[in-house]
Amino acid sequence: MLRSKGALIDDFVTEHFGGTVAKAVRGGFDTRGYAHGQLAGDAAALTAGTVTA
Repeated sequence: MLRSKGALIDDFVTEHFGGTVAKAVRGGFDTRGYAHGQLAGDAAALTAGTVTA
């Protein structure tokens, strides 16, 4: 059951973002940008729900 849900998610991501690669992207570091992103992530309200393809 869990494997089939994982496969559905993989298919969805491939369909919508097929050009992605699985490697780290290294770039510059923006301290203010990092802090802003951290605050936004901490303030985000996440809800659980069913993922449908």
